[in-house]
Amino acid sequence: MQVKADLHVHTIYSHDSLITPKDLVFYARKRGLTAVAITDHDTIEGALKIAKETDRLIIPGIEVSSRNGHIIGLNLQETVPKGLSSDETIDKIHDAGGIAVACHPFALFKGSLGKHANANFDAIETINSSAFLFNRSTKRAQEIADRFGISRVA
Repeated sequence: MQVKADLHVHTIYSHDSLITPKDLVFYARKRGLTAVAITDHDTIEGALKIAKETDRLIIPGIEVSSRNGHIIGLNLQETVPKGLSSDETIDKIHDAGGIAVACHPFALFKGSLGKHANANFDAIETINSSAFLFNRSTKRAQEIADRFGISRVA
């Protein structure tokens, strides 16, 4: 079975989104997605709730506000505390059995990790459609992924 997934989606459980659970499922189907990772800011509540209410594959996740920038944790069942260093956040995600992704590491105005994007991550988000200075952000993220031999997600 082929899986087509969006690994970085926010819902109304996040301060920066207006997408309701019903709309999320509707648009996922419309776009042909078989899976969606719900990665609301600093909460996993919505992801766990929505996963119980739909037949879509929902990957529970979180976008953690670490001290050094935003980090996505995928495949989690519990919240990872915000405000820790990036390395501590990665460790917490891994300890919980999750996958740590450096999200939009070089986008301006988005809580980016910048120089804290390192080989401890499982993946680097190389393409984020809302990244300011999109081409520059994408190129720098790809360079980091190449340097450390880390998987790329978009």
